[in-house]
Amino acid sequence: MIPQATPWRIRQTKPADLVAVLQLFDEAVAWLNARGITDQWGTTPVSARPHLLAEVQGYLDYAVVAEIGEVGADELAGFVALSLTVPKEMAAHLSQQAAISGAWVESLVARRTPTARGAGAALLLHAARMYAAVH
Repeated sequence: MIPQATPWRIRQTKPADLVAVLQLFDEAVAWLNARGITDQWGTTPVSARPHLLAEVQGYLDYAVVAEIGEVGADELAGFVALSLTVPKEMAAHLSQQAAISGAWVESLVARRTPTARGAGAALLLHAARMYAAVH
């Protein structure tokens, strides 16, 4: 359930968010690894993998973040990148209708702290609203 009042603001990403977004990904890798889950994102931080660093940097053109605290704070609760088109490499695995009319959550990561609780769900809801606004 998403709380009515949330402690964060959802906003468009900007280039200056790169370090904070990479920190979210690196924390997620460490969290997964601490639980023995290494197959999903590997064991190397995202910020140390040039191809993933470039991918995350590309997301900043259209992604959104949930920002914690005061306006301009650099602490992020979460991040979602939504593509309004299904990537070609995935379209072959979907029904024709889904490949034509679907959107694609390219990436979602949320901090695992009490102040970020519910941020991932709020970001997905925001992404669904973004999609609905154009379809």
